[in-house]
Amino acid sequence: MVRQLSLVAVMCLVMIAWSLAADPAVSSVEQARQLAPAYPQSTDAPATDTAPPPASTGDQDDDSFGSQQILKGVDRVPPFDAFASVSAFFTNNVALTHRDTHSDSFLTAAFGLSTSRKITDTLELDLTSSAKIFRYARFSEFDLDSLDVGVGLTYRVPKLWDASLYASYGFSDLLNGRSGNEFFDNHDFTLGVEKTFGLSRALNIGTGLAGDANVSDPKVLQENSISSYAGIDAAFTRHLEAHLLYHYAWQFYTEGTRRDNNHLLSLSLEYTVTNWLSIAGTTFLSVNDSNEEAYSYEVLTGGLGINANIGF
Repeated sequence: MVRQLSLVAVMCLVMIAWSLAADPAVSSVEQARQLAPAYPQSTDAPATDTAPPPASTGDQDDDSFGSQQILKGVDRVPPFDAFASVSAFFTNNVALTHRDTHSDSFLTAAFGLSTSRKITDTLELDLTSSAKIFRYARFSEFDLDSLDVGVGLTYRVPKLWDASLYASYGFSDLLNGRSGNEFFDNHDFTLGVEKTFGLSRALNIGTGLAGDANVSDPKVLQENSISSYAGIDAAFTRHLEAHLLYHYAWQFYTEGTRRDNNHLLSLSLEYTVTNWLSIAGTTFLSVNDSNEEAYSYEVLTGGLGINANIGF
């Protein structure tokens, strides 16, 4: 869940600590970083995704024979995936402030294109490009647009209990939603390892570790992190699934002495309408404990979205 988890939201009008009050962009950038692990890849930028792959639905006792069985094994997997989503959210702390919190609702829309290529039986290449917009009801100074591209390699290691090693690069460009001016760009480099435990065809548990380094402009917003995560995917029926994720990150900024311990807990329910359309409700709680009090905060966000994926 953290390998694609990937990215994706944003939120400052409130006068708090001088560093936040001086530039609303600081809150917007931080909000985008905090929300990224709570979003599935189909609706987000190519950050790191913790979602464990679904367990195989094949049945060794299947009563198919002959050509039927052969046809099952040669189903064509579309090489490209076009995705789009529209979601509405409510948050109780729009500016990620320590005190004097303000609530707001916002709309997000995302669309993009991704592809996966198997290089060998154990090595896979992933490419993604996406664009996202965020529009707020009360605090329009947080409106922004995001352009993202990413590339990743995943290597499954059979001798390491079938764990997967992954490396990814992502570029994000954030634009002011009103003026269209660029106010932040970031190059993200991630290395990690994850393991999925398929307990049954309906229940998977995934866990992993990741290291993340960034090159940002402006440099004052540049931060690196070490994170761990664990998630559960449960399928209640053919159409209804639940995803629970806990993500912890130790974040350290390259400028100054700021150090954060960030905890994120998210729960989502997804109802699959068709093989290309789904409806998802997501709630997540983020708690940030910083050595600089102004950057310590709690934020609870929840919403509902419609997601579409079309392979071709």
